[in-house]
Amino acid sequence: METVAEPINDVELLLVRQRKAKLLRQKVAAIKNDGLPFYRPHPKQDSFHSSGALRRATFTGNRWGKSTCGVAEDAAWLRNERTWYKQSFTIHNRDGSVARVHEGSNDHPLVRQAIPQRPVKGLVMCENWDKVDEIFTSERGEEGKLWKYLPRDGFVKRKTRNHEGKICIVECANGSVLRFATVKSWMNDPRSIESSDWDWIHVDEPIPEGMWKGASRGLVDRNGAAWFNLTALSEPWITDAFLPGGTFEKDCFKVEGSIYDNPYLSQEGIALFESSLTEEEKECRLHGKPLHLAGLVYKEFKYDIHVVQTLPKGWKAFDAPPKDWSYYYYIDPHPRIPHCVLFLAIDPFQRYHFFTDLFERCSPSDLCKSMHRVLDGRNVIHGRHDPIASIEDPETGRCWADDFAEGGFPSEKAVKDPMRGISRVQQRLKERPVTIFFYPSARRSLWEIQRWNWVPEKNKPRDEDDHAMECLYRAILDEPCYVPPIVASRPIRDEVIDRPMLDLPRLSFKI
Repeated sequence: METVAEPINDVELLLVRQRKAKLLRQKVAAIKNDGLPFYRPHPKQDSFHSSGALRRATFTGNRWGKSTCGVAEDAAWLRNERTWYKQSFTIHNRDGSVARVHEGSNDHPLVRQAIPQRPVKGLVMCENWDKVDEIFTSERGEEGKLWKYLPRDGFVKRKTRNHEGKICIVECANGSVLRFATVKSWMNDPRSIESSDWDWIHVDEPIPEGMWKGASRGLVDRNGAAWFNLTALSEPWITDAFLPGGTFEKDCFKVEGSIYDNPYLSQEGIALFESSLTEEEKECRLHGKPLHLAGLVYKEFKYDIHVVQTLPKGWKAFDAPPKDWSYYYYIDPHPRIPHCVLFLAIDPFQRYHFFTDLFERCSPSDLCKSMHRVLDGRNVIHGRHDPIASIEDPETGRCWADDFAEGGFPSEKAVKDPMRGISRVQQRLKERPVTIFFYPSARRSLWEIQRWNWVPEKNKPRDEDDHAMECLYRAILDEPCYVPPIVASRPIRDEVIDRPMLDLPRLSFKI
């Protein structure tokens, strides 16, 4: 006797499909009416929005999503809230893995963080009016990004057009105003942007420093914010401003991004774009490195990965790690320019922490006093110095190394092998999970590592502004390790250093 399969309930299946189709149409209509609640930042965009710094930047390759990120922040300020953080969503990496699960609510701190709760005034600065129209305000063909993130139901009260017919002012029903300015219009009339005050300025692609200075005067009265979303093809003053010692150092945040961070791009599309670029352009347009620094020695260095910007558990300050870690110092002295000293702390898990440095023009004795302020009371293992410190004076028979030893910092001569040292540092920077960290208090080191580049015609690194970098490669070649404090008080023997990690005390530390 044949068995007959039980028929599928076609009516129920049809109803489910109709319900799904209806919900999808409702979602599409909702996004078209107001896209900001549905904006889903990728991990690095999320870190930009989450920062409360007054000066923020995304220095990225093309197609990273920097303009989308900047426009979403503009729209949020016009509306007085980042509406997407009211929703719960998962932030994914490009490989599909989960970067973070966001639990949304109306009261989530990121919804209104740093945004004034009143009508605001903002300024967006672009290269020219065609770019303003293409990216922000176009009402033809593919509409501008701004309209995707503002409600359609009467939120925009008025649009003012300039002599070219491009929208230059957007006024909102809640009293907020957004104005656009361009490099071209500023060059014709530099005073055109100096008569207003602003709650924020958004710089989309590089602008002249004079234009920024003129416009940023308007931030003073309102203690306004600014964000720079660009590929650094020109105007090196912008990237320099975010370096240690730069204009924005006191209250800034930056994220460097690659085209490969964008989870919505295909490998095929990226490969086609890459094939059209020179090697120098690849570093800038793919990986976001400043074009004027094409050929960086340490391209593997990623600011958002290797620089710890939140004080770790157990640290009193960025330049004060736990005292019972192992400490090393590397000295690069000079007769006429400042001496440089790089300090390294190693935790029980053999991770390297370059937590601070010195860059001072002073006598050896005064340098030792500064070193005491950094290292006194800590578990110091040993130090090394540049070979120049071992050169003896022909009359006295003394050398700088003698002065350092008398000042309390005996040291041994370091090797001078830059090519091997650079290669080893590059390897360490590539390691995942990360085993080498830098801290904001290592100001000279961070300044140099983001600027030190190769001399193309000589195939060697530039021999200037590299003092901390010499200390860095010597530290890596030195192969220092964690030594428990009880062991450090006795002569160090190979068999002690090679003890299994299970025998070492475990300290609480989180990055």
